[in-house]
Amino acid sequence: MYHQDRTHTVEKFEPDQAHALAEKIRNIVWTPCTGFQIGNYLLLNDATSPDGAQEYAVIDKRTKTQVESLTISWMEISEIYDILIEFANDTFSHSQMYLGEYYEPEKHGSDGCEHCY
Repeated sequence: MYHQDRTHTVEKFEPDQAHALAEKIRNIVWTPCTGFQIGNYLLLNDATSPDGAQEYAVIDKRTKTQVESLTISWMEISEIYDILIEFANDTFSHSQMYLGEYYEPEKHGSDGCEHCY
């Protein structure tokens, strides 16, 4: 994860909301402090700016490690949906390679966040 010191506000989605999340994450440009959870996985905005490509670090909450990085801007909604279903059903298979440690994101409001506007 490029921005390990960034705090995120995480919105939780249930498995049956995977398609809604795919559309939401693909069709809206999110502030850099935005995150989503589906199943045991967090998708945390790791973009360098809100004007660039939407890049999300995928964190396995159980191991607190990054297991994937998704450039949402380059994916079709159907591709995003397919991987979200894997996250929701806990069938996502990734290499066991250690990609980095992550700590639970802190919740925050727009007060004082350099990314919220």
